[in-house]
Amino acid sequence: MLNLLTMITSTKSEQQPTPAENAGTNSNYKTGSQRRRGYALWGAAAGLLVGLGDFAILHWLNFDFDVTINGKDALWLLLLVVGGTYALLGYVAARLYETKQDIASDKTIIEKQLQALRASQQKNIEYEKLAAIGRLAAGVAHEVRNPLAVIKSATALIVEESQPLSTDSERAGKFVHQEITRLDNFIAQLLDFAKPTDMQFCETAIIDILDHLAELLHLEDTFSNTTIAIEHPDHIPLIECDAGMITQALLALLRNAVEAAGDGKVVLQVTLNSNNSISFFIKDDGPGISPEDQQRLFEPFFTNKAKGTGLGLVMAERIVTSHFGRLNYIASAGLGDNGQGACFELVLPHDINEHLLKT
Repeated sequence: MLNLLTMITSTKSEQQPTPAENAGTNSNYKTGSQRRRGYALWGAAAGLLVGLGDFAILHWLNFDFDVTINGKDALWLLLLVVGGTYALLGYVAARLYETKQDIASDKTIIEKQLQALRASQQKNIEYEKLAAIGRLAAGVAHEVRNPLAVIKSATALIVEESQPLSTDSERAGKFVHQEITRLDNFIAQLLDFAKPTDMQFCETAIIDILDHLAELLHLEDTFSNTTIAIEHPDHIPLIECDAGMITQALLALLRNAVEAAGDGKVVLQVTLNSNNSISFFIKDDGPGISPEDQQRLFEPFFTNKAKGTGLGLVMAERIVTSHFGRLNYIASAGLGDNGQGACFELVLPHDINEHLLKT
């Protein structure tokens, strides 16, 4: 039987402030360019001290400085020339150092911009691919779904009118019915994936979503042999979301975890983050996901399951992205020994409007 445990925890994850947050909240924080601003002056001062030091050493060694102008001692002029020359050299050296630092900083910025550009180009390619899939799905719906419905009805009619059936005929009829149902479900998922997701946002209590999930877990035979634990803090603030869509995304992640864990254990853990967001961790003690497959987790139609469609994680990611959240895979964070197993993190902002203002 399903062993569903609800455990209450009050641990909150702490996150360190980023440099950008420090810049906004700490008056002592300075950017790299601000810290380098005084290098040139310090370089000139250091050069002046070196020049005066060299002059003092030569004087200590009884080096004769016979400098006169119109019969008057002009040692001060020599000091000024030597000190000024060394100060100029120190200033130039410091400016060269500043330029080198600026070039390194610009290089880092350009590399990040190039990475962002490549990611954007990859996203555009994915969007074009999804658009093509959408057009294909529309054609599939009309060209395949209707004939499948006819075949399904005809098979049921043949089985009904051919009673009594032999064992082989009955098995064949059930097999045809099951495969048609599977194909129909696949087409339904394809259509859901292709059509735009219409979100209905409203303030929702996370505990209500968790309670609804618990009821769904009790009803599905898929979860009958797996121990599932739901852990959450005592007090969880309301969040703006489409409760039905978030339930769908969490249920898809739980189904994957249960299929991987088998007779093992699955945990759904809810934590509150310091950046005004909430995280859902779905962990299992199954075999985990290989590094090669991790790179393709959110690729449409990618699956290692014999009867999988490869759309479950993609749909879950789309739902989360529509909530201005993110869905991540965390390696080596499963429930097994040494972190074996899979771990997905679903992150949602508490307040979407506040999140958009910050970003």
